[in-house]
Amino acid sequence: MYQEIRSRIRYKIILPFIVLTLLVVLAGALAVIWISAISAQNRFDNLMAQITRVINDSVVEQEQANLDYLQQIIAAAASETNDIPAVADAMAAEDIVGLERALEPFFTIGMRTASVRLDRLIAFDTNGRTLVDMERQQGSETEFERNEPLNLPTRPGSLVARVLVAEEDDIGDKFAGLMFLPTSAQSGRFFFVTVAPIYHNGEVVGGMLLGMRLDVFLQALSQVTQNSIITVYSSDGRALFSSRTRPPLPNEELPIGYVLERNNAAEVSTVIGVPNIRIDTLEALRTPGESDTPSAQDEAVIDGRSYQLSYTPLVIRRVAIGYIGVGLSRDYVIDSIISLRVPVLILATMLVVGIFSTGLYIAHQITRPIEELATTAESVARGDLQKRSAVATADEIGSLSHSFNTMTEYLVQLYGRVLAEASQRAAIVESIADGIVVCGPDGRVLLLNPSARRLLGLRDDSELPERFELLPLAPMPQNQGSNALDQLAALYTTGDTVLRMSEAEVRSVEGQHYGRVYVLRDITTEVKIDRAKTDFISTISHELRTPITSMRTTSDLLLRNIGGELSSEQRNMVVMMNQKLIDITHLINNVIVIANIDSGSMPIVIEPVYLDDVMQSLMFQLQRRARDKNITLQIDIPADLPPMNADSEYLKTVLAQLFDNALTYTKTGSIRLRACVKDSDVRIDVADTGPGIDLELREKIFERFVRGSGQGEGISSQDRGIGLGLAIVRQLVERMGGRVWVISKTGVGSIFSITLPCSNVELSQELQTADSALV
Repeated sequence: MYQEIRSRIRYKIILPFIVLTLLVVLAGALAVIWISAISAQNRFDNLMAQITRVINDSVVEQEQANLDYLQQIIAAAASETNDIPAVADAMAAEDIVGLERALEPFFTIGMRTASVRLDRLIAFDTNGRTLVDMERQQGSETEFERNEPLNLPTRPGSLVARVLVAEEDDIGDKFAGLMFLPTSAQSGRFFFVTVAPIYHNGEVVGGMLLGMRLDVFLQALSQVTQNSIITVYSSDGRALFSSRTRPPLPNEELPIGYVLERNNAAEVSTVIGVPNIRIDTLEALRTPGESDTPSAQDEAVIDGRSYQLSYTPLVIRRVAIGYIGVGLSRDYVIDSIISLRVPVLILATMLVVGIFSTGLYIAHQITRPIEELATTAESVARGDLQKRSAVATADEIGSLSHSFNTMTEYLVQLYGRVLAEASQRAAIVESIADGIVVCGPDGRVLLLNPSARRLLGLRDDSELPERFELLPLAPMPQNQGSNALDQLAALYTTGDTVLRMSEAEVRSVEGQHYGRVYVLRDITTEVKIDRAKTDFISTISHELRTPITSMRTTSDLLLRNIGGELSSEQRNMVVMMNQKLIDITHLINNVIVIANIDSGSMPIVIEPVYLDDVMQSLMFQLQRRARDKNITLQIDIPADLPPMNADSEYLKTVLAQLFDNALTYTKTGSIRLRACVKDSDVRIDVADTGPGIDLELREKIFERFVRGSGQGEGISSQDRGIGLGLAIVRQLVERMGGRVWVISKTGVGSIFSITLPCSNVELSQELQTADSALV
C-alpha cells in the first residue's frame, strides 16, 4: 500500500492536497482567532497604558504640589501682629511653641486643599528628633492631632540624614521617597514624603517633612482608573502596599536605590493578595531601553481571576524609589476569544468538505494524461528514440507532450552532432605537437595527449598520474635559461629537455569552473642558443677589455708627453680618443654585467651597508665629471641614517649608473642625492635638472636597450649609450629586495628613487661575533 502511494502521481497530488487543505483551514481558523485576540489584547494594552500614564501623571503632579507647598512653609516669614515667629528662627531657637504656631495655619490650610493632600507635617532637629508632629485624623477633613516625639531614621543615606548634612544633587537639596511612620491610630502606615532642610544664617538647623497617606492616595487613583488594582513595590520587587489591602510591615524607610536579594520574589503575598514582581520582569525594568520611562507587563491570577499587570518605575522628584503596578481583569480578552469558537468551527468544516471534493476531480483530470506522458518518457530513457507521446489536449499538458516530442527529435540530431564533434576534437588534440595536460577543478589529471606523454617520458599504455604535481617536471633554476625566456613563461626540465609551460583556466560561457589546461613546449634548442649567445657576448666583452685598456693607457701616456711634446691639434685628437675609449669601456662593462646577471655568475652578499661609505668610493670620479660639465653635485645623507641590507658592490654599481645617467643628460644645473628613512626602508633619491623623460617612455625606461632621445640637448647617439644602464639598476635593486621608480617632468628634470630594507646593525654584529667564536 505504501509503495503504491509513493509510485502513483495521483496519490501524490491528492494526499498533499488533503493535508494542505486541512492545514490551510486550521491556519485560517487560528489566524481569525489570533487576529481577534490580538485586536482585543491591543485594545486592552492601550487601556493599560492609558491607566499607567494617568497614575504616573497623578504621582508627578501630586509630588510637585506637595513640594511647592513645602517650600512655602519653609520660607514663611515672621508675623509680629499674630506673634508668630519665622519657621527658621523658631527651629534655630528650638522654640517648639512658636514653631507649632507657625506651622498650624499651614497644616490646616493644607488639609483643606485638594491639590496638596497634606496628611502629616513633621519638624525635626539636627539629631532627627521630631519637634512638631501633626497628623490628620482618620476620615476627617479639618481635624488633626499632635503625635508624641519620635526619632526619625538618620542612618547614612536615609532621607533625613541627607537633609541634615545639607546634601545636594542635580535637582537641589530637597529629597522625596516612601517612608513607613508610626501613627496614633494604628501601628503605622506608608507615606509619600518630601523632606527639606531648614537653614538659619547659612547653617542647617533642622528639617521639615511633608507626607500624604499612601492608602488614601491609591484608593483615589483606583476609583478614577476603572477600579484597577494599584500596588506599590520596593526596588527589589516586594509588594509593599496595594489599593486592596495593606500588609503589616516593620517601621523602616525605603532608601533610594535599596535592593534586597530574594529568591522568592515571585511568591504571592498572603496579606496583600497580589504577586511580587518576578525576577525576569524586574530585570526587564532595570534594563535601559529606547523609552525614557521603562515598563513591563505580566499576568497573574488574583482571587481566582486572571489579571494583566503593568509595572513602571515609581519616580518621586525624578528619582526612582521603587515600582508601581496596575492590574486589570482579563475577562474582556478571554470572552472575546471564546465567542468566536463556534462560528469559526462551522466555517472550517464547510471549507474542508468543499475544497476536498473539488480537489479529487481536478486531480483525476490532471493525472490521466501525465501518466501516459510518463510512459512515453520511460521508453525514450531506455533508448527507444522513435517513441512519441500521443497526448493532444489543448492545455499545458498537451503543450508539454508536443514539446517532449520536439525535444526527442532534437536529441536524435544533437546526439549525432556531438559524436562527430567529439571525434574531431580528439583528433585535433592527438595531432598537436605541443604537450597538452588537462586537469579537473580538484587538480586531478584528466587527459594527456601523445605529445605530452612523449615529452614527459611516459609510455602510451601507462596510467595517468593522479595529480598534476606528480608529473615528472622540475622547475628550472633561475638564470639557467635566459632573462628573456624567464620573463615569458615558467621553465621546467624533464631529463635533458627544457619545457616552457603556459596554463589557462577552463570556464564555460556561464563562468562555471571546469579546471585548467597546461601547454608544454620543447624549447631545449632555444635555451642552448640563448646560453651560447650569452657566453659569446660575455667572452667578446672580456676580450675587448684588454686592448681597450692598453689603448687608454697609451693615450694617457701621450697626454703626459711621454712620447714627446704634442701639438695643440694632436692633443685634442688624443683627448677625443681617450674619451671615446672611456665610453667604450663603460659600454663593455654594462654588457659584462648583463651577461653575468643572465648567466647567474654574479654572486650577491647581503650585509649591512652604509650609504656614506659607498658614496665615498664614488665621489672622486663623480666630482671630476661634474666639474668638467660645470654641474653642481649635492650629497644630502643624514648622519643618523641606518645601514641597509644590500650588496655593497651591487649598490655601488646602481648609484654609479644613476649618476652616470644624470651626468649624461644634464647640460646645466645640479644633481642631488637625498636619503631618508621611509617606514622600514631607506629611500635614496637622485634628482637632476635635465630635460626630463617623455610620458610614453617612462613606463619602459627600465627595459633593456631603451634610452632617451637626446634631441635638443646636444647629446649624440654614441654619448647616450645603448640603453642598458637603467635595466641593470632595476635588476640589481630587485635582487637586493628593493624597488626602483622614476618621477619626471618634461623640461624640469627627473627623480630616480630606490628603496632598500633597513638593516638591524645590532643583530648583524651579534651574528658576526657568534661566527668568530665558532671559528
